[in-house]
Amino acid sequence: MIARAALDRLLDFRADGGPPVVSVYAAAPVDPKEKVHVRARVNSLLQGLDPLVENRELDRETRLSIRQDIERLREVVADEHWRPHGVGLFCCSARDFFESVELPREPRERALVDATPWVRPIAAMIDKDHRVCVVTLDRGHAVFWEHRVGRDDELVRIDEVEDRVLRDADHTGGRFGGQEYTTHHKVTELAKKHFRHVIARLEKLFFPELDHEVQYEEVVEGRSPRDVGADESYDLLVVAGHGERVSGFLEEFPDRLRQRLAGTFTDPSVDDRKALEVQVDEVLERWERDREQQGVEHVLEVEAMGGLGVTGLHTCLWAASSKAIDTLFLREQDEAPGVVCDGCGWLGEEGEVCPVDGRPLRRTPDIVDEMLQSVLRDSGTVHTLEDGVAPEARSPLAHLRFPLPPEPPG
Repeated sequence: MIARAALDRLLDFRADGGPPVVSVYAAAPVDPKEKVHVRARVNSLLQGLDPLVENRELDRETRLSIRQDIERLREVVADEHWRPHGVGLFCCSARDFFESVELPREPRERALVDATPWVRPIAAMIDKDHRVCVVTLDRGHAVFWEHRVGRDDELVRIDEVEDRVLRDADHTGGRFGGQEYTTHHKVTELAKKHFRHVIARLEKLFFPELDHEVQYEEVVEGRSPRDVGADESYDLLVVAGHGERVSGFLEEFPDRLRQRLAGTFTDPSVDDRKALEVQVDEVLERWERDREQQGVEHVLEVEAMGGLGVTGLHTCLWAASSKAIDTLFLREQDEAPGVVCDGCGWLGEEGEVCPVDGRPLRRTPDIVDEMLQSVLRDSGTVHTLEDGVAPEARSPLAHLRFPLPPEPPG
């Protein structure tokens, strides 16, 4: 995915004590007529940065770099050809750094100047950007759809499985219905056979690396996972069907597929693509909120028992500084200025000198973004919570890898 690869490149950009990075996020509407308003809005954001060019508290190299950044970004905006639904722009002329990232959702428009790229909006979108497979079941017929977030056609039909069924499943047969048992038994066996065919197709979609043909091409022919499509699999599954077909289908599910199941619904609107998209979105929204709620409740519970859970900005900053965070939960509105040690990675709310290695601290307008970057670089996971999931006074929250060491004095 474009945004995921771009985030990795942005995380590789490290502060070196030189000029900062200008980060700009803008929405890109679907209607071409609205593009003129995008240029006006972005130019307005950039005008808000003009005072920095004249700020004598900044050194000449920094002021010159910011001026060149603003000029380049204005040129990019004037010549923009962005696809919906948003874009992130990152520029540091002094270090010959420029990155343009297409976004799957509309971001909150903002411009920010800091020593590193401001990546929180991208990380939040990636957290919710799952590759989803949807299966709609009917008698002997299953259709596979791919759910594409942020696209004009969110549901794209990708495959189908069709098997033989009885012409009339309710036909009892025989003069007095004596073949009723035989008929219904046949219906059940045909349904199970159909379900097994559907499951076999799903396993290839979700676990391509386990397919024998893929393994042969990788091991014997020496082809890469990307060449044989083994690096592209689905994250979540949504199942829909009529009547009792969904429950019967799920009874045949192997555990590894069940772990990918986001939810189910009945009576899918197969003939109305937009209505079907709404039904799928409702399932995914419930799954997302339930996942966040369970994660937050787990952290609160283990913290109360003195376990591997911490809450609040101060403690989470120390946990990130100690590389102890396995999973970080934060709200979009969690933002505060702070300080960073570019030597050892210590993060704090205030100070002039690092309490760990004694180096001067760098000020940042958003210490939460620096904490997020630190967690991601240390192979941790970051979830951006929906409103109301976490108590305001307890956010951010984190589940730890190991108990925290004592904080350094000062």
